Amino acid sequence: MPTPGQLTKKVAHTLGLEDASVANAWRVLREHGLVTKGGRGRSAATVTDRDAAILITAICGCDTVKGAADLIARAASGTAFSHYYRGWDSEPVGSERDLYETSPIWKMDRMGISQVCNLPGSHSFVDLLQGMIGFMGGARYSTDPTDEAEKKPVLQVERLDFIFSFESPNEIFSLTIKGKSVDGELYYEAQKYGGRSIQYDLRNVTDEGRSEMRDRHSSSKNVLLRTGDLNTVRSFGNTTIAEIGRFVAGVDQ
Repeated sequence: MPTPGQLTKKVAHTLGLEDASVANAWRVLREHGLVTKGGRGRSAATVTDRDAAILITAICGCDTVKGAADLIARAASGTAFSHYYRGWDSEPVGSERDLYETSPIWKMDRMGISQVCNLPGSHSFVDLLQGMIGFMGGARYSTDPTDEAEKKPVLQVERLDFIFSFESPNEIFSLTIKGKSVDGELYYEAQKYGGRSIQYDLRNVTDEGRSEMRDRHSSSKNVLLRTGDLNTVRSFGNTTIAEIGRFVAGVDQ
Protein backbone atom coordinates (compact mmCIF):
# COMPACT_ATOMS: atom_id res chain seq x y z
CA MET A 1 0.00 0.00 0.00
CA PRO A 2 1.38 3.46 -0.89
CA THR A 3 2.32 6.20 1.55
CA PRO A 4 0.76 9.70 1.50
CA GLY A 5 3.78 11.08 -0.35
CA GLN A 6 3.52 8.40 -3.01
CA LEU A 7 -0.22 8.98 -3.39
CA THR A 8 0.10 12.75 -3.85
CA LYS A 9 2.75 12.26 -6.54
CA LYS A 10 0.64 9.63 -8.31
CA VAL A 11 -2.50 11.80 -8.25
CA ALA A 12 -0.53 14.81 -9.50
CA HIS A 13 0.99 12.80 -12.34
CA THR A 14 -2.31 11.15 -13.31
CA LEU A 15 -4.28 14.41 -13.33
CA GLY A 16 -1.48 16.50 -14.85
CA LEU A 17 -1.03 18.77 -11.83
CA GLU A 18 2.01 20.16 -10.02
CA ASP A 19 3.35 17.87 -7.28
CA ALA A 20 3.55 20.80 -4.86
CA SER A 21 -0.10 21.77 -5.34
CA VAL A 22 -1.38 18.28 -4.56
CA ALA A 23 1.03 17.92 -1.63
CA ASN A 24 -0.21 21.23 -0.20
CA ALA A 25 -3.82 20.07 -0.51
CA TRP A 26 -2.93 16.87 1.37
CA ARG A 27 -1.24 18.91 4.10
CA VAL A 28 -4.37 21.03 4.61
CA LEU A 29 -6.58 17.93 4.72
CA ARG A 30 -4.21 16.20 7.15
CA GLU A 31 -4.10 19.21 9.48
CA HIS A 32 -7.90 19.10 9.67
CA GLY A 33 -7.90 15.38 10.43
CA LEU A 34 -9.60 14.43 7.16
CA VAL A 35 -6.97 12.00 5.85
CA THR A 36 -4.57 9.45 7.31
CA LYS A 37 -1.81 10.79 9.53
CA GLY A 38 1.56 9.14 10.02
CA GLY A 39 5.29 9.58 10.33
CA ARG A 40 8.03 9.57 7.75
CA GLY A 41 10.25 6.88 6.30
CA ARG A 42 9.55 3.41 7.68
CA SER A 43 6.95 4.80 10.08
CA ALA A 44 5.00 6.50 7.29
CA ALA A 45 1.30 5.65 7.18
CA THR A 46 -0.29 3.85 4.27
CA VAL A 47 -3.26 5.42 2.54
CA THR A 48 -6.75 4.06 1.99
CA ASP A 49 -9.33 4.25 -0.79
CA ARG A 50 -11.09 6.98 1.17
CA ASP A 51 -7.90 9.03 1.47
CA ALA A 52 -7.58 8.96 -2.32
CA ALA A 53 -11.26 9.87 -2.79
CA ILE A 54 -10.97 12.83 -0.41
CA LEU A 55 -7.78 14.10 -2.03
CA ILE A 56 -9.17 13.88 -5.57
CA THR A 57 -12.44 15.58 -4.59
CA ALA A 58 -10.53 18.38 -2.85
CA ILE A 59 -8.20 19.21 -5.72
CA CYS A 60 -10.77 18.76 -8.49
CA GLY A 61 -13.69 20.41 -6.72
CA CYS A 62 -12.02 23.40 -5.08
CA ASP A 63 -10.42 26.43 -6.71
CA THR A 64 -8.08 27.10 -3.78
CA VAL A 65 -6.02 24.83 -1.54
CA LYS A 66 -7.08 26.92 1.45
CA GLY A 67 -10.72 25.94 0.98
CA ALA A 68 -10.06 22.21 0.55
CA ALA A 69 -10.97 21.20 4.11
CA ASP A 70 -14.28 23.07 4.15
CA LEU A 71 -15.20 21.64 0.75
CA ILE A 72 -14.56 18.07 1.92
CA ALA A 73 -16.63 18.63 5.05
CA ARG A 74 -19.56 19.53 2.79
CA ALA A 75 -18.87 16.95 0.07
CA ALA A 76 -18.63 14.13 2.62
CA SER A 77 -22.02 15.01 4.07
CA GLY A 78 -23.89 16.27 1.00
CA THR A 79 -26.21 13.73 -0.60
CA ALA A 80 -27.51 13.11 -4.11
CA PHE A 81 -30.19 15.42 -5.49
CA SER A 82 -30.86 13.82 -8.87
CA HIS A 83 -30.47 10.30 -10.22
CA TYR A 84 -31.44 9.39 -13.77
CA TYR A 85 -31.40 5.84 -15.00
CA ARG A 86 -31.95 3.91 -18.22
CA GLY A 87 -30.90 0.26 -18.11
CA TRP A 88 -29.51 -1.92 -20.89
CA ASP A 89 -31.85 -1.29 -23.80
CA SER A 90 -31.65 -1.58 -27.57
CA GLU A 91 -33.38 1.80 -27.98
CA PRO A 92 -31.19 4.93 -27.77
CA VAL A 93 -31.83 7.55 -25.12
CA GLY A 94 -33.29 10.60 -26.85
CA SER A 95 -33.67 13.02 -23.96
CA GLU A 96 -34.05 13.20 -20.19
CA ARG A 97 -37.74 12.44 -20.70
CA ASP A 98 -36.68 8.94 -21.77
CA LEU A 99 -34.89 8.43 -18.46
CA TYR A 100 -36.29 7.22 -15.19
CA GLU A 101 -35.65 9.32 -12.12
CA THR A 102 -34.99 6.95 -9.27
CA SER A 103 -33.77 6.81 -5.69
CA PRO A 104 -30.12 7.68 -4.90
CA ILE A 105 -29.17 3.99 -4.82
CA TRP A 106 -27.04 3.07 -7.83
CA LYS A 107 -28.17 0.19 -10.04
CA MET A 108 -25.13 -0.38 -12.31
CA ASP A 109 -26.93 -3.32 -13.87
CA ARG A 110 -24.78 -6.42 -14.52
CA MET A 111 -21.57 -4.55 -13.65
CA GLY A 112 -20.98 -6.17 -10.27
CA ILE A 113 -19.79 -3.01 -8.52
CA SER A 114 -21.02 -3.94 -5.04
CA GLN A 115 -18.80 -1.30 -3.40
CA VAL A 116 -21.15 1.32 -4.87
CA CYS A 117 -24.48 -0.48 -5.29
CA ASN A 118 -24.50 -1.44 -1.60
CA LEU A 119 -24.16 2.16 -0.43
CA PRO A 120 -27.19 3.53 1.46
CA GLY A 121 -29.42 6.14 -0.13
CA SER A 122 -27.89 8.80 2.12
CA HIS A 123 -24.37 8.28 0.75
CA SER A 124 -22.18 11.19 -0.38
CA PHE A 125 -20.04 11.77 -3.46
CA VAL A 126 -16.93 10.93 -1.41
CA ASP A 127 -18.52 7.58 -0.52
CA LEU A 128 -19.22 6.95 -4.21
CA LEU A 129 -15.68 7.84 -5.30
CA GLN A 130 -14.22 5.69 -2.53
CA GLY A 131 -16.29 2.74 -3.73
CA MET A 132 -15.24 3.20 -7.35
CA ILE A 133 -11.55 3.44 -6.40
CA GLY A 134 -11.90 0.25 -4.36
CA PHE A 135 -13.61 -1.55 -7.23
CA MET A 136 -11.08 -0.42 -9.80
CA GLY A 137 -8.27 -1.68 -7.59
CA GLY A 138 -9.32 -5.23 -8.34
CA ALA A 139 -11.24 -4.87 -11.59
CA ARG A 140 -10.40 -6.95 -14.62
CA TYR A 141 -11.79 -6.34 -18.07
CA SER A 142 -12.43 -8.65 -21.00
CA THR A 143 -14.43 -7.68 -24.05
CA ASP A 144 -13.54 -10.89 -25.88
CA PRO A 145 -13.39 -13.87 -23.47
CA THR A 146 -11.61 -17.00 -24.64
CA ASP A 147 -13.56 -20.02 -25.84
CA GLU A 148 -12.06 -22.02 -22.98
CA ALA A 149 -13.74 -19.84 -20.36
CA GLU A 150 -16.08 -21.93 -18.25
CA LYS A 151 -18.57 -19.12 -17.89
CA LYS A 152 -19.01 -15.95 -19.89
CA PRO A 153 -19.01 -12.65 -17.99
CA VAL A 154 -22.41 -11.35 -16.91
CA LEU A 155 -21.74 -8.34 -19.10
CA GLN A 156 -19.69 -8.07 -22.27
CA VAL A 157 -19.23 -4.50 -23.43
CA GLU A 158 -18.10 -2.78 -26.57
CA ARG A 159 -17.81 0.48 -24.63
CA LEU A 160 -18.26 1.46 -20.99
CA ASP A 161 -17.46 5.00 -19.85
CA PHE A 162 -17.38 6.37 -16.31
CA ILE A 163 -17.29 10.18 -16.33
CA PHE A 164 -16.60 11.98 -13.04
CA SER A 165 -17.28 15.74 -13.02
CA PHE A 166 -16.55 18.46 -10.47
CA GLU A 167 -18.16 21.89 -10.82
CA SER A 168 -16.89 24.84 -8.81
CA PRO A 169 -17.66 27.08 -7.04
CA ASN A 170 -21.14 25.47 -7.05
CA GLU A 171 -19.68 22.30 -5.53
CA ILE A 172 -21.76 20.00 -7.71
CA PHE A 173 -20.20 16.58 -8.26
CA SER A 174 -21.46 13.84 -10.54
CA LEU A 175 -20.85 10.45 -12.08
CA THR A 176 -22.27 9.57 -15.48
CA ILE A 177 -22.14 6.03 -16.87
CA LYS A 178 -22.57 5.39 -20.58
CA GLY A 179 -22.23 1.94 -22.07
CA LYS A 180 -22.83 -0.23 -25.10
CA SER A 181 -22.89 -4.01 -24.89
CA VAL A 182 -21.60 -6.33 -27.60
CA ASP A 183 -25.26 -7.02 -28.38
CA GLY A 184 -25.86 -3.35 -29.13
CA GLU A 185 -27.72 -2.52 -25.91
CA LEU A 186 -27.21 1.00 -24.59
CA TYR A 187 -26.91 2.02 -20.95
CA TYR A 188 -27.15 5.34 -19.14
CA GLU A 189 -27.07 6.20 -15.45
CA ALA A 190 -26.14 9.49 -13.81
CA GLN A 191 -26.30 11.07 -10.39
CA LYS A 192 -25.45 14.53 -9.07
CA TYR A 193 -24.40 15.46 -5.55
CA GLY A 194 -24.29 18.86 -3.88
CA GLY A 195 -22.46 20.20 -0.85
CA ARG A 196 -23.98 23.68 -0.77
CA SER A 197 -27.63 23.93 0.25
CA ILE A 198 -28.22 27.63 -0.62
CA GLN A 199 -26.74 30.08 -3.13
CA TYR A 200 -27.19 33.84 -3.39
CA ASP A 201 -26.23 35.98 -6.39
CA LEU A 202 -24.97 39.34 -5.11
CA ARG A 203 -24.34 41.04 -8.45
CA ASN A 204 -27.41 43.27 -8.20
CA VAL A 205 -27.05 43.91 -4.49
CA THR A 206 -25.64 47.16 -3.09
CA ASP A 207 -22.30 47.19 -1.28
CA GLU A 208 -24.16 47.66 1.98
CA GLY A 209 -26.42 44.73 1.15
CA ARG A 210 -23.44 42.52 0.28
CA SER A 211 -21.77 43.36 3.56
CA GLU A 212 -24.96 42.55 5.44
CA MET A 213 -25.35 39.20 3.65
CA ARG A 214 -21.74 38.23 4.36
CA ASP A 215 -22.14 39.09 8.04
CA ARG A 216 -25.40 37.16 8.26
CA HIS A 217 -23.98 33.99 6.71
CA SER A 218 -20.38 34.22 7.92
CA SER A 219 -20.78 31.19 10.19
CA SER A 220 -22.68 29.06 7.67
CA LYS A 221 -20.51 26.83 5.50
CA ASN A 222 -23.45 25.61 3.43
CA VAL A 223 -24.28 29.01 1.90
CA LEU A 224 -22.49 30.23 -1.23
CA LEU A 225 -22.43 33.98 -1.86
CA ARG A 226 -21.58 34.69 -5.50
CA THR A 227 -20.80 37.78 -7.53
CA GLY A 228 -20.88 35.99 -10.88
CA ASP A 229 -22.12 32.85 -12.59
CA LEU A 230 -18.87 31.66 -14.19
CA ASN A 231 -18.28 28.01 -13.32
CA THR A 232 -15.29 25.72 -13.73
CA VAL A 233 -15.93 22.08 -14.61
CA ARG A 234 -13.16 19.50 -14.26
CA SER A 235 -13.71 15.91 -15.30
CA PHE A 236 -11.92 12.62 -15.86
CA GLY A 237 -12.85 9.11 -16.93
CA ASN A 238 -12.03 5.41 -16.79
CA THR A 239 -8.27 5.63 -17.23
CA THR A 240 -7.74 7.97 -14.29
CA ILE A 241 -9.98 6.15 -11.81
CA ALA A 242 -8.52 2.78 -12.83
CA GLU A 243 -4.94 3.99 -12.50
CA ILE A 244 -5.56 5.49 -9.06
CA GLY A 245 -7.51 2.44 -7.89
CA ARG A 246 -4.83 -0.02 -8.92
CA PHE A 247 -2.12 2.15 -7.39
CA VAL A 248 -3.85 2.40 -4.00
CA ALA A 249 -4.45 -1.36 -4.06
CA GLY A 250 -0.73 -1.90 -4.59
CA VAL A 251 -1.13 -3.40 -8.05
CA ASP A 252 0.79 -0.72 -9.98
CA GLN A 253 3.58 0.85 -7.93
